Amino acid sequence: EERESFPQPVVGEPIRLRPSDRTAADGVVPDGAGGSWRLVPDRDDYFVIKPKHSAFYSTTLDLLLRHLGVKRVILARIQAHICVLFSANDAYMRDFELHVPDDCVASESRADCATALALMRDVLKASTRPSTELDLERMLRSGGHDA
Repeated sequence: EERESFPQPVVGEPIRLRPSDRTAADGVVPDGAGGSWRLVPDRDDYFVIKPKHSAFYSTTLDLLLRHLGVKRVILARIQAHICVLFSANDAYMRDFELHVPDDCVASESRADCATALALMRDVLKASTRPSTELDLERMLRSGGHDA
């Protein structure tokens, strides 16, 4: 079944900020034993080069997200205690609804990752539920594209 698609912002390396699998909204999000998403950019995705730790610092990401009408951000990447945390903080300060699935982030140590997730959940009000619990179909229906 084909799902509605729209261009997505891609930050830093050529990654995609949403699952490439069109069945993801039906719960087929995890790819592999670790539950990570398979992230692959499309030709019509937007690319933003990230010069520092936050996806927002010295980039046009905020302007692009506002232009696209995005209201919520789903972050997935490595170095949860650095780049993901800094990007989450900047997203929170810009009033985006924030999701950081705990099975889609990692750090060099489990303790660093757990600390970062706790900060994002408790201070930045991020949802850290696993990716398998994200209702992407509902998020799309409710308006405010996800990035």
